[in-house]
Amino acid sequence: MPAAAHRAPSARSRRLLEEIDDWCAGRWWHVRIPVLAFLAYVWIRHAQDPRYQSVFKGLNLGIHELGHYVLGPFGDIPGVLGGSLLQCLVPLVAAAMFVRQRDWFAVCFAFGWLGTNLFEVATYAGDAVAMSLPLVTPGGGHPIHDWNYLLGNYGWLRHTDAVAAWHRVAGHGSLAISLAGGSWIVVRMMAAAQREHRATARRARLAAAAGDPSRRETAEGPPAGDPSSRLRSFRNPTSRSGRIAGP
Repeated sequence: MPAAAHRAPSARSRRLLEEIDDWCAGRWWHVRIPVLAFLAYVWIRHAQDPRYQSVFKGLNLGIHELGHYVLGPFGDIPGVLGGSLLQCLVPLVAAAMFVRQRDWFAVCFAFGWLGTNLFEVATYAGDAVAMSLPLVTPGGGHPIHDWNYLLGNYGWLRHTDAVAAWHRVAGHGSLAISLAGGSWIVVRMMAAAQREHRATARRARLAAAAGDPSRRETAEGPPAGDPSSRLRSFRNPTSRSGRIAGP
C-alpha cells in the first residue's frame, strides 16, 4: 500500500510535467522574459521601500474599495476587512482560473500580482497606529483606517508590527514563487523550441536526401541488386559484428 501511494503522486507529476511541456511547445519565451524582469524589479522596489507603489496600485486599490461594498452587508467587521481580503483573493481566483485554462505562465504571473497586494496590505496594516497614510473613500464622508479599526476592535494594536511583518513575508514568498515558477516555465519553453528546431532540421535533411539520389544512397545504403554493393562487400568482408565474413 505505501508503495502504491508513492507511485500515484509520481505518475501524476509525470502527467503534469508532460502537460506543461506540451503547453510550452510553440510558445514564445522571448516576450515573457521582460515580464519576469519587471516582476523582479517590482519585488526589489517593494523590499527597499515599504511605501513603493507599482503599476498594480490603481487596480489593487479599485478591488480593495470594491471589497468594502461586497462584504459590507455582512456586518462592520467583514465590511472593513473586505477591502484587504478581496484584493488578496482576486489574484488567487485568477490563478485558479489560469490553472483551469492550463496557462501555466499566467498562473505564475498571478502569484506576482498577489505579492504586490500583500506588500500593500503590509504597509496599510503597519500604519494602524500612526495612521499617516492618505486615505480614500469613494462614497464620501470621513474615511476609516481599516487596520486601525480592525486591530483596535480586538485589542491587537500592540501587534501592528507583527501583522505587517507577516504580510511582508507572505509578499516575499508569493513573488519568489512567481519568479521561480515563471523562470522554470521559460526554460521549458526554450527546451521545447530547441527540440522543435532539431526536429525541423532533421526533416529538412531527410527531405533533401529524398530529392537527391546520391544523398539517399548515403543515408539508406545502395539499392538492392547494385553491382557496386557486391564489390564493396568483397573488398571489405568485415561484417557488422566485427568478424571476418567467410567465403
